[in-house]
Amino acid sequence: MSTTIADPATESEDSSSVVIVWKSELYQLQQAAPNPLPVLAVHQPPNPPAQYGPEYHGPIDRAETEQLLAKAGQGAFLIRDSSRNPGQYTLSIRFDEENKHFHLYYDSDVGEHWVGEKRFNNVSDLVADGLIHFYVETRGAHILKALAQDAATVYEESPYYTARYYTLQSRGWRRRLAPNSAAGASASAANSGANLIRRDSRLLNLQQQEQRHRRASEDGAASSVSSLSPSIAAPVAVVVSSLSPAIPSTDSTLASASSGRVDDRDSSSADGGSSLSLSSASCCDTGKYEKAHCFRLTTFKGPHWCDFCQHFMWGLIAQGFRCTDCGFQAHRRCADRVPPHCLPDMKYVKRVFGSDLTTLVKATPPTAVPGVPAVLERCVDEIESRGLDSEGLYRVAGFHDDIEVIKLAFDKETLDNPVDLSRFDDVNTVASVLKAYLRSLPIPVITYDMYDKFLAVVRREGDDSTAQLNASLRQCVSELPPAHRQTLNYLCRHLHRVAARQRINMMSPENLAIVLAPTLLRSPSAEYIADPLRVLNNAKYERLVVEMLISEYETVFA
Repeated sequence: MSTTIADPATESEDSSSVVIVWKSELYQLQQAAPNPLPVLAVHQPPNPPAQYGPEYHGPIDRAETEQLLAKAGQGAFLIRDSSRNPGQYTLSIRFDEENKHFHLYYDSDVGEHWVGEKRFNNVSDLVADGLIHFYVETRGAHILKALAQDAATVYEESPYYTARYYTLQSRGWRRRLAPNSAAGASASAANSGANLIRRDSRLLNLQQQEQRHRRASEDGAASSVSSLSPSIAAPVAVVVSSLSPAIPSTDSTLASASSGRVDDRDSSSADGGSSLSLSSASCCDTGKYEKAHCFRLTTFKGPHWCDFCQHFMWGLIAQGFRCTDCGFQAHRRCADRVPPHCLPDMKYVKRVFGSDLTTLVKATPPTAVPGVPAVLERCVDEIESRGLDSEGLYRVAGFHDDIEVIKLAFDKETLDNPVDLSRFDDVNTVASVLKAYLRSLPIPVITYDMYDKFLAVVRREGDDSTAQLNASLRQCVSELPPAHRQTLNYLCRHLHRVAARQRINMMSPENLAIVLAPTLLRSPSAEYIADPLRVLNNAKYERLVVEMLISEYETVFA
């Protein structure tokens, strides 16, 4: 049996209706499970433990226990002293004409009872949860067997998969960057930009590239739908045409915004800067970044269904797992088989500083440079607009109070209330915010598993030519996860521009590397951290890695 819930607003429109099917068999089995029935002791034993009530019978033997339970019937339970382990207790439960016996434990510090992994505030709830599991696993054995076989197929019909697909299609257009016509642009400008989000011409130019790539990727995605593939396939047997976003036409406005300070910054200039570009758009489609779910064992209040197999999540507590980044929920048995399709949402992530890099990139709308977190892009934009000539940039610390104000503002930023970095006069404060963000990453930009590979390259500095070292560094960069690779690319391009003005700001590639290397590279080994001599020795190579990434940017990231 299954329950079909149709959207009433579109129920009569077959072409745009949304049909969600949840399987209710396991829910009905839980409802039919026997209730716990305590068998009360006729004569209260002396000195009963304070944590148990009248269901405690003291030192009775197994034969008497079975007689009492058989007389009470299905769901009956009692507590007695353990016959084999003095000072311990046994929980006996009657189910399907059989008696089940378990060692019963109690934590007096928190007041919790348990026989397995789950912990309960009282014995009655523990027995109720156990009876539900007994009943589901016996009466629903055929469902559980089919669940393992069919989950891969029904997953692509699930609401989560469908919502994920259309979110990926629409997320790039969540921000209306420009009106649809030149006339609209003029009217909007006259209206003080009330309906436009503050963006410069670089965002518009790159958004045009993203639009062409997105259309091409959509055409490719429509031609292939593979089961549980990490690529973004259209949902199977679910029609949600009404959710498909209308993509705004921005070509005329993009064409009219072809000049500006960003173009000057990107082109060759007297300050030694050169025309540098990030990777092609095909490497920046954040929707295709693989990210595994971050599951946490959860107690769900009220009925909940598994987003993977669409079956009910039975039990009273700790029924399954929920992803802390996107809200995806799954049975214990399903969690290990869920593909890396996590689509983080800021509703769950809730903060910018301290969040995983890939998680943040996937949870937020695309920036001017896809694959780069907005906080990094905004800080770099502000620094490059007015701070490249600041002496000691990234070496001189900003005002601590202002740094904390900006961090909190980014954590609470919305489209209607963006962070305005221009109101902070000291550019060193903005640079310090950028460094604080990089330090707060749980996994550094150069990931833990690539740490030794990067250091191994520069250890060969005296043996290999510069060209060979650059090629080896380029290979290491290519092995980074996409979000980390794009962020390192973008950051090193910025630092290359800073170093190009070293005669004024006194920040050479070496000086920048001394400041930023401990932030960009961190050893994952506790043994390494505990060895001061090794720390000092590796610090030299960490600095060389960052210095080469900055000074040889055009070659390494070509």
